[in-house]
Amino acid sequence: MGTRANPDNHHTRFTGRGLGTRHKQPPLSVLVHHAVDKYVRTKPSKSDWLREAISEKVEREGWVLEDDRLVPTLDLDRCG
Repeated sequence: MGTRANPDNHHTRFTGRGLGTRHKQPPLSVLVHHAVDKYVRTKPSKSDWLREAISEKVEREGWVLEDDRLVPTLDLDRCG
């Protein structure tokens, strides 16, 4: 059959991963310092590690994911 995709399994070969992504959403892509790149590539699951790192930074900046939306959190330390 060559390298073309099998049309018979079109509806089953692309399964969702439960990541909250949208259909045809373009991936984020960044270049980082070569030493950081080398470190991240040693991780068993680079994508999961990067998702978690981004989520931690988003939370530190005062945002939380609620009902599929990113909303600001109330940080009392910043309000005083």
